[in-house]
Amino acid sequence: MSTLSRIPKPDAERFKKGRKLYLVPLFVAPMEVPEDLKELLDRYWAGSHEHTANLESALGPVSRIYHETVFLPGEEGAKLVQQLNPRGYGMVRERLRMGAKLEAVEEQVLVEESTDWQRCLTAGLVSQKVTTLAMQSYMEVTGKRYETMAAKINETLKEDESAILLVGDNHRVQFPSDIEVFYISPPALDGIRRWIDNQMKEHPLAPEETGAQGQPAPEEEAEAQE
Repeated sequence: MSTLSRIPKPDAERFKKGRKLYLVPLFVAPMEVPEDLKELLDRYWAGSHEHTANLESALGPVSRIYHETVFLPGEEGAKLVQQLNPRGYGMVRERLRMGAKLEAVEEQVLVEESTDWQRCLTAGLVSQKVTTLAMQSYMEVTGKRYETMAAKINETLKEDESAILLVGDNHRVQFPSDIEVFYISPPALDGIRRWIDNQMKEHPLAPEETGAQGQPAPEEEAEAQE
């Protein structure tokens, strides 16, 4: 995996060939958040847009866009992105305007099952047996989602094309070996991670806005309980 700051200019010609994926860590939060987090998020999305644009200038424009939890393509998918991620929608909208295509990267049934198990885990379950079952089920369906995402990217991303993937910061997607992945890491990224870590330490069941997908990650809660 490469980062923007580590690509020597002479290598730009080499990277123009082959499939390229610009990975943007996804942080979704309600519009009403503490002022310090709002500032970090605004800086983060502006920086992500700028870094991606720099890559496009060197390696070619983005042809396809993938967004975690989006299971519809085209205009319907764009509406989902706008609802799920209003702060990050600007960088998506700009590239759609320039001709990029929004692809469905998930299966609706898996997203819905994952969401339901996640809600169970954040509801304050009393029974350890039920908690364990919910955790195992959540992890199982999450693994299926990551496999689906990798398969859909492999299926739709064509030779010499570039794409953006917006996905949770702690994802476990295994990308095909022939795809060069560039990690988008603007300066505000570390600040957001520290903010989330501090919230998790102060409040083990953190508010929804502290999670990469709008909710605390159940696997992190499990680790805290061990």
